[in-house]
Amino acid sequence: ETTEGSRAIKTGFAQFPCALRAAAIYGANASGKSSVVGALEFLQRLVIHSARDESGNFLATLPVCKATSKTEKAQTSLFEINFIEEDVQYTYGVVASQDRIVEEWLHAKTKKGRTRELFSRALEGDEYDWHFSSYFNSKKMTSTWSKATRPNALFLSTAIQLNSNELRPVHEWVTLRLRLVTPSNHLGHMVTSQHLVDEEKDYDALLELVQAADPTITAINVEPNEVEENEFLSVFNEEIRARLLENAVSRIDYDVRVTHKVPGCPEYSLDIEEESDGTQIIYKYAAPFLQSLEHNFVVVVDELDRSLHPLLLERFVALFTEPNDEKTEAQIIFTTHDSALLSTDVIHRDQIWFVDNVGMKGSKLVPLSDFKPRKSDRLQKIYLQGRYRAVPKPRTKMLFRAK
Repeated sequence: ETTEGSRAIKTGFAQFPCALRAAAIYGANASGKSSVVGALEFLQRLVIHSARDESGNFLATLPVCKATSKTEKAQTSLFEINFIEEDVQYTYGVVASQDRIVEEWLHAKTKKGRTRELFSRALEGDEYDWHFSSYFNSKKMTSTWSKATRPNALFLSTAIQLNSNELRPVHEWVTLRLRLVTPSNHLGHMVTSQHLVDEEKDYDALLELVQAADPTITAINVEPNEVEENEFLSVFNEEIRARLLENAVSRIDYDVRVTHKVPGCPEYSLDIEEESDGTQIIYKYAAPFLQSLEHNFVVVVDELDRSLHPLLLERFVALFTEPNDEKTEAQIIFTTHDSALLSTDVIHRDQIWFVDNVGMKGSKLVPLSDFKPRKSDRLQKIYLQGRYRAVPKPRTKMLFRAK
């Protein structure tokens, strides 16, 4: 059951007429919340890089269960994502090991049609069993694309590289419309800075977001500057650094100065890195969020509440759940520890999920609706009491004992 009104997006599909604008994921530390985001990120990067990474090094980073990875049985991971693009519901899935793609499939359903398999491949011994539907215009082309697909590469990625128009909507949704935002690296800073340089029309909206953290901010000045390669790459972690080198990005960084005006004091400016953690986080989020609202992207954020006051967290979530333009189809998926959000009207009960660790079996994602809460239930209190599980269970009364 979905929420009606501005909180929901009409899909046009009879089976699920509405889609929610937000999903908040709660759980204890080490419960697997970040793994939800990590799985989406891995699948996205696999689609982007697999056709170009002939070495297969990227596939070697596939997450597997470390507790059992030393057994003789080969470890595989399954990824499946369901989304709507251009009035078609797609289901795209991959089963992979750390050295090859084991299975890959794509199903599609139109508003009035039935679900059909567009293509599939499954490893049978040392060869793949391929199936293609009449969705593709040319059997000759699908044969060429399948033969060009390496065992450690995706057919989706390879076909796009060979100019498949049929698969372009799927590829663009996974690689462009799905936006994974993290506060822990420098990319958010660069995206917002570049946005301010390129999109002057959004300056006021972006400034207003940053002012939510600090009302004394009156202006943001961004100056592009070219830096030495070693200096440019040093601000990124090893994984991001490798991706930037692979794509030969321009070595442009940005000097960002934030102007403040406090009553009774002269105006002054600070480098963005001298601002509070909360202001820096909001700066990194600002442009990705505004771009997502404008272009109907799906934003995925791990630990959205990091360094944010609960009221600022509410405001960020409300950008999606209570949009100024109800026609927007932007959505947000985020993990959080902020239980205060459960006591607000910013997210509805059907937008709340819990991750529970089930030991050696991994983690389980469960919607709040499975617990059948009553309308009178105080969700925050019940959650902290552990009745929805998904909370830490300390086993010691003291973390530190004085000597």
